[in-house]
Amino acid sequence: MTEHGYNEVSSAEVEQFRCLECGKAFPFKNSLTRHAVIHSGVKNFKCDECGKLFSQKAGLTQHLLIHSGAKNFKCDECGKLFSQKVGLTQHLLIHSGVKNFKCDECDKRFTRKCYLTRHLLIHSGVKNFKCDECGKLFAMKSTLNKHLLIHSGVKNFNCDECGKQFPEKCGLIKHLVIHSGVKNFKCDECGKQFAMKCNLTQHLLIHSGVKNFKCDECGTAKGLSDSAIGIELLKASMDYGSDVGVLSSLAESDTLSSAESEATDAAASQFSWGMTAGCQCAVLEIKQH
Repeated sequence: MTEHGYNEVSSAEVEQFRCLECGKAFPFKNSLTRHAVIHSGVKNFKCDECGKLFSQKAGLTQHLLIHSGAKNFKCDECGKLFSQKVGLTQHLLIHSGVKNFKCDECDKRFTRKCYLTRHLLIHSGVKNFKCDECGKLFAMKSTLNKHLLIHSGVKNFNCDECGKQFPEKCGLIKHLVIHSGVKNFKCDECGKQFAMKCNLTQHLLIHSGVKNFKCDECGTAKGLSDSAIGIELLKASMDYGSDVGVLSSLAESDTLSSAESEATDAAASQFSWGMTAGCQCAVLEIKQH
């Protein structure tokens, strides 16, 4: 008996009712019974706002807070607000640095199992979400939604260093690495260094000898080492992901800044090229993946 008159519950009693599906333990049988509905797949509680279904009324009640617009739970690390405490709790894992869920395909790690499950769709090769604007396919709806920002023309994230604008915050964060001057990724073939691993990976296509850029007029195949192609890819990459159109009056390669040079390599796998007017100027088109 505690000082408040309640009977103390031993750890053995707390774990008396354990879920055979996930191993979670409950102190009361009715708590286990309510929990078991989650594993049954039955979802009788529907959100009138978005149509999402829930197995328990409590889940629906918590979900409705999202639509209310109220966000009373704040992260002390970054100031981000959440409508639910569980959302804040899960978010805090990001700041902890702990990533216990690893992808066996690419070794990328995640803070939550659901993030890993969603990531695995990329490796499955299945892409069921199509952009109506350009036809590009995506494995996840969330990725498609982010991609659509490119076509919207809205760019709310500005670089204070060079003024370049981005439709997504993650694009700005990646871009800022270029201005930091830190280049930890080195090409073993030529010694060139890059701020981001993805740029090194795309740069290696130059040394592979693969010629993916074909002239629509004369059929000549070109690789990324060709200066004209590199310069035009540079111009296109500086507005990453947007329409490119016809670019002429090619500049000399020695006029490139280090940031521009890296951007050229970063854009390498994003574009194809053709020639017009007797191969006098390059015409770039975004590849449809």
